[in-house]
Amino acid sequence: MNKEKTEVLNTAKDYMVNLNNAIIKSAEYLQSGDCFNGTNLIIDITDGLEWIVQLITIRSDIYGDEIKTTSLIHNIKEIVGAFENEDYIFIGDLLQYEISPIIEEYYDKTLLLLEKIL
Repeated sequence: MNKEKTEVLNTAKDYMVNLNNAIIKSAEYLQSGDCFNGTNLIIDITDGLEWIVQLITIRSDIYGDEIKTTSLIHNIKEIVGAFENEDYIFIGDLLQYEISPIIEEYYDKTLLLLEKIL
């Protein structure tokens, strides 16, 4: 059982690093006015955020109550609203100052869970 949990957490850890890199890159593009490249990354980011939320929700046997997804889901809704208003600077700000820190927090908690298992 610990081997499976370790594999899940290692996969999540690696995924979170790649996801956060894409989030930061997209934010930089959007904040500098490069909406084309910034929005191109959003589809992958959205898929990644969905994967993270599902992982944390489905694998409550691993994450327990350690991580809450409500703040992340709220910020995703904010991004949808900003897209409807074509407010790409705001999307970049949300990615950089709201979503990225949440993913970093999830990453840190994932590392702590890995340490507990090992």
